[in-house]
Amino acid sequence: MASTTVHQEYVKQVNSYVLGENQCPFSDPPQRAQDSYSREDFQKKAGIASGEPWCVGFVRYGADEADQIKGTKNILPKTASSQELWRLTPESARSSTPKEGYVAVWQWRDDAGNPTGKGHVGVVAKTDPNVPGIFETREGNTKAEGSDDVVRGDSGCIHTRTRKLN
Repeated sequence: MASTTVHQEYVKQVNSYVLGENQCPFSDPPQRAQDSYSREDFQKKAGIASGEPWCVGFVRYGADEADQIKGTKNILPKTASSQELWRLTPESARSSTPKEGYVAVWQWRDDAGNPTGKGHVGVVAKTDPNVPGIFETREGNTKAEGSDDVVRGDSGCIHTRTRKLN
């Protein structure tokens, strides 16, 4: 069997956190694919307090798991902010083209088109060279497909989303 790359392992890890449609591992009672993680685990991984958005923690958690399996070092900056994650990531590690196993970073803008300082992150899980600009993600602290935004607190779930490159 062929060896997986760290990016492939990353996608495998975040896929293991995703449940079926309309299921949430943080509901009451919990509906979990596995009992080895929690919202607090994701928040802790990013160094953020309980009750805060945890999309970056979700991304870090999956990366740390993949890096541990592959024996590599997580290069993602340790931060709770999606925008800080982008700013602290070395230019050489950035890409404007979605690739499987890469982190997608969004920057929200107001109605006038100005950056709000807020955003979101997810893991690119699938791309199709025949459909450029469309990609599938795994995202923490988000709403289900078809909704127009992410969750602003810590009440979101982990979902698969289809995203369009701006």
